[in-house]
Amino acid sequence: MFEKNHLLCVYNYLKINMIYQDHENAGFSPNAHYYYMLYLIDSSGPVEREIISSYYYDQYKIALNCGRRYIGPFKDLEELQGFAIKIREKINALKVFVLSAQNLSQYLDDSVDLSDLVNKIVATGDSFGNEEATDQKNSFLRKIFK
Repeated sequence: MFEKNHLLCVYNYLKINMIYQDHENAGFSPNAHYYYMLYLIDSSGPVEREIISSYYYDQYKIALNCGRRYIGPFKDLEELQGFAIKIREKINALKVFVLSAQNLSQYLDDSVDLSDLVNKIVATGDSFGNEEATDQKNSFLRKIFK
């Protein structure tokens, strides 16, 4: 098992018509676009859903929307990033990289090898966390995309 020292958060901006009553009461509309996390993974795989669900409920007082597929909704990118940072803190990870699904897809298409992909993610993805962890980020992403 790999060390759980970094996270990768991949998000998208989506219109999902399935909004629960609790979400409508909290100001979410079924006809609007919101940010959703598609993946929140560390070097050993997806972050446990129970951790995410529990923190989302603690933070917003509503259950996660969209069943087990997506994490959200979030009203804006800053809110999504803040949530990713809080999960990073909760599981004692050193850093979280936040990247759009479109950018990840483009990087996968454009990369000639794993090292190139990692360099693109590190260079352009938003990262939040302990700055002393910088030296470890390349090995983490190599493990994820191995």
